[in-house]
Order: sequence, then structure tokens, then C-alpha cells
Amino acid sequence: MRLHPMHPAAWVLDQLSDAGWNVNDLLAFTRASTLVLAHRDGAAPVVLKAGFGSNHVLAELDEHARPAAYGFYWYAEMTEVERALTREDFRHEIAVARTATGAAHIVPLLEEGNTDRFDWYTMPHCNGGSFRPLLSKAGGSQAAGLRVLADVAEGLVTLHERGIVHRDVYQENVLLHDGRGLITDLGAARRLDTPAGPLPAAPKSTGPPSTRRPTARPPRPPTSSASRSSPTATSAPTSPATGTPTWRPPLPPCARCCPGPSPPSRRTGPR
Repeated sequence: MRLHPMHPAAWVLDQLSDAGWNVNDLLAFTRASTLVLAHRDGAAPVVLKAGFGSNHVLAELDEHARPAAYGFYWYAEMTEVERALTREDFRHEIAVARTATGAAHIVPLLEEGNTDRFDWYTMPHCNGGSFRPLLSKAGGSQAAGLRVLADVAEGLVTLHERGIVHRDVYQENVLLHDGRGLITDLGAARRLDTPAGPLPAAPKSTGPPSTRRPTARPPRPPTSSASRSSPTATSAPTSPATGTPTWRPPLPPCARCCPGPSPPSRRTGPR
């Protein structure tokens, strides 16, 4: 497969070609990854997922070619630190997929590798596509849909038994193969023995000094002794021991949630 040289995914396909892969088709190109159908050494085609997407490509292009690339995709240019973090995230996905390999109704990991700029792994090609078309198909088989849902439920159980929570199950992440359902895409999965994230930190001010919010509540203005000693019409008496109000004025009845007293009967006597 040959993409137009200005297509952002062409750079990723060139890197895979240098690694010995023959790309049959470009399946998906997102901001974080590239999904292709590829083969090598005369083997059957497999789905290869590369941890390199449109957000990464911009930094790899020559400086004079970057302005033209903006016409194809929206980019968020990442720093080297951000690129390193996203690579670690993708390696986490590979590690979780490796742990889940062999579990019932989970798309298995077949092979993994890397280039100088990104990592990749392969999985079998599911011939039925995703679950969404089956759900939206008019007159589709209800029994077939329920069978897929049962497969998904069983697959989630097997993941939990291996200490993995998927956290991103929806129609596109359920693939069909010979009428059965398989769960894929463990990029958002988390291991049960891994903390959910770092401890929460205090919010930091990032704007200019004139727009930063105060970190502490400003002190209240002092009140005079007269206002503390002599109650007014709007102040309520407080308890000397606790300082809490001892009386509050009654609230008017609300017609919607707290109906008031019933009106007197309009009947003046027996009919």
C-alpha cells in the first residue's frame, strides 16, 4: 500500500516498511496510534498497532514541511517529555495485552517489537468487524447479539480473574469473529495491583498575577460591639454555649413540594 507522501500516516508506514512489514491497508490513524493490516515473510496478514499517531508525526517532519501538514489533521505538538510519557503508556498497553493473552474472548497479542521511534504489537485480524454494525442493523438477529454480549461478559470475568480492569468497553472495542465476540484495546486498562494514580496535589496558579485567585479566603471585616450586642430585625438569637441560632423564622409553604394548609371546605351543609 502506498499513501500520498503528504499523508501524515505515510511516515509511520515507511518506518514499518523499513522494519520488514508489507502494509495491506490502513485501518485507523488516531492522535495516539496507527492501526494497519500487514504481513511479512509470506505469513497471513495480522493487525499491527503502532504507538505513533498524528500528535507524534509533526515533530518528525522537516521544518519546511510542517505548515503543509496542518491541512490534513489537527495536531497537538508534544514536548520530548510528553512523547516519552505516551511511549510508556503504550508499553503499559502491550504489557497488559501480554498478561491477557490466552484469556477467553480477548483478542490475543501475537508479537511485539519496536523501532527507534515507536513500539508496536500485532493481533489476529477479526473478519466480522466491530459490534456496532450488528447493533444498528435493521432486522438483525437478537440471538446473535445476546450471544456476543454473553461473550463480552465472560471475557470481562476472565480479565478480572487476571487482575485487569478494562475500563473502556463499548461497541468499537468488541470485535466479531465467526459470530463470536472478542474484547480488544487494553489501552485504558488498569491492573488491580497498581495504584490508580498519583496522590492529589494542591492546585497551582498558572495565570498572570492579576488573574490568579487568592489561595486563602480574605478576612471578614471587623464588626462593632454594638452590632454584636444589640439584635436587629434580621439577626436571630444565638445560644451562649454553642453560638448556634436558637430560632429561625418559619419558611413559607411551597406549592410544588410542601403544600400549605388545606383550604376550608366549600360545602356549607349536607346536600
